[in-house]
Amino acid sequence: MKKLTTMLAALALLGLPAAAETISFGYGSGNEAVTYGTAKAETYEVAISLAEPALAGMQLTAIQVPVIPDTTGYVTDLKIWLTRALTVELVDGKNTTVPDIATYEVDMPEPAANGAEYVMVNVDLDEPLTVDGNSLYVGYSLTVKKAAGDESTNYPIVLEQPGREGGFWLRASRSFRQWTDKATTLDAVSKITVSLEGTVPASAAGIVSVGTAYAPKGVSSTIDVEVSNAGSSAISSLEYTTTVAGKTNTAVLDLSSNPVEAILGARRTVALEIPAIDEVGTLPVTVSIDKVNGVANSVATNTAESSVVVLPFVPVNRPLMEEFTGTGCGYCPRGLASMDYMNENYPGEFLCVAWHGYNSTDPMNPACGVPDVFSGAAPDAYMNRVDNIDPYYAASNSGYQLPTYWNNYRSQYVPCDIDVTAEWADDAETQVEATATIYWAEEAKGEYRVEFILTGDDLYGEDSSWNQSNYYKGDTSTYLMEWWGQQGSSVAGVHFNDVGLLTSGFGGIEGSIESISLDTPNTVSYTLNTQEALNRKGNLIDFNPSKLRVVAIVLKVDGSADGQIVNANRVDVPVPTAIKTIDSKVAKDVKAVEYYDLQGRKVTNPTTGIYVKKNVFTDGTSTVEKISVK
Repeated sequence: MKKLTTMLAALALLGLPAAAETISFGYGSGNEAVTYGTAKAETYEVAISLAEPALAGMQLTAIQVPVIPDTTGYVTDLKIWLTRALTVELVDGKNTTVPDIATYEVDMPEPAANGAEYVMVNVDLDEPLTVDGNSLYVGYSLTVKKAAGDESTNYPIVLEQPGREGGFWLRASRSFRQWTDKATTLDAVSKITVSLEGTVPASAAGIVSVGTAYAPKGVSSTIDVEVSNAGSSAISSLEYTTTVAGKTNTAVLDLSSNPVEAILGARRTVALEIPAIDEVGTLPVTVSIDKVNGVANSVATNTAESSVVVLPFVPVNRPLMEEFTGTGCGYCPRGLASMDYMNENYPGEFLCVAWHGYNSTDPMNPACGVPDVFSGAAPDAYMNRVDNIDPYYAASNSGYQLPTYWNNYRSQYVPCDIDVTAEWADDAETQVEATATIYWAEEAKGEYRVEFILTGDDLYGEDSSWNQSNYYKGDTSTYLMEWWGQQGSSVAGVHFNDVGLLTSGFGGIEGSIESISLDTPNTVSYTLNTQEALNRKGNLIDFNPSKLRVVAIVLKVDGSADGQIVNANRVDVPVPTAIKTIDSKVAKDVKAVEYYDLQGRKVTNPTTGIYVKKNVFTDGTSTVEKISVK
């Protein structure tokens, strides 16, 4: 049995019969189990949340936790508990979770007679507890006195995939000293289950949460609503009502192609349409789930409120990931493999800068230094210079999680959009003139600045200083690392991409954004010197002049050395004249000019505001740009 690999299950999650009197609830779906641990001697505390709308009113009678039988004698102090809050207090000189409802001390289980890898340990509550849908956790703790290389000591936590919020709260005395919901970062949930008494309707759904919607003025939009299956049947349709600013929208959401599972508490986030609003501002919105599968929804939690922020336009969020790496770092190939994957699967969307600052012998070691947030350990990465992650594992310590993390990150609202252009500023083509235009959707408060970064793709060299150290030699199991596993411990011929070469100055250009206006964009220009960027100890490193890019970022100056990146964009530097094709230098004739507002509607005569201008050429090609009409 391996960490986060499959093993045989001792007990699958029980299915939910219609109108059942005894119900088994858990976050899993009966999939095969995976194990997790830190391979350290420490105390683990694991919990799941029972703050489920579908469970309100039911009687909790028993708890079952998955435990791997210990044959080493090093796993002790198994406790199963029930609490309203995950409160950590100092007990006998050690920080420990103190349950406020009940604690049951139980013996470690004997190996299962059928040879199953783990056993479900059951405790019956002294008296049933009514679940009210508010904060409530069930969990267990155990102590590993010595990591003996055994599954029960190194990886004692039994999980299953996929993850679901609330399904795997974890605290470990040495590794994770604060309670954290690891379900999404590890894409796994605990196999803890509970027994409840009660009845459920055939079709019902409760609302778990409603997000804040960001909608363009005058355009219908959607709001994210997390629903929970409160019935015994799969959910194939939802009839709902959304109300905002006196306007009501009633519609049916068809889920028949991908129903919500027939598991009590199974969750799904759905996008429900809200009416178009003609005023800018923050307004309350009410959401109700009226019918489920065509049947009236009887649960008490079928209505919720949130807010919708109506804006002139909704900016596109393009977060920037900056990686700290180097040719002398043996674990850094996982970052290289991860960046290649992201660029291939999200072309033009994923923005990254790789700062080769780990070892001074790296030929790509930037003369401008690296962002202040990096400590010197590698591989390392930051999203928007705020959130520290691994370039492969993201915020977890297991599995390839960057795509999921990045997709969640870019769904966040940002207050501005940014366009960037780049042109050669001199005949010798050693100066790149970069220009950023920032369009604001709100009058954001605080000080903001613009920073430019010059990056290069396809950098490589033949001498040994370009060789990449590789600790993945012989690794045949790590996802994305198959090629590196076939290479030696020092790999020649690697072509490096997204390499940070030069910046206009970490922390942004002082005074570059003096004021913020919804009607007038900020325009900031800066000249980047390619000779300065590529100069290493008096020599220019080899580079492909047709594969330079400019990244433009908007920073909020928040007191930290480098500020917080609010949004970013990038553009290719034009191919130098010397290697352009003849056809690319022929002037194009404009056939037509079209204008669109920021909601995509065609406008015949633009008035004051921001528009998208489309030039249509006689050869059938076209270009688009944002313009400001005063």
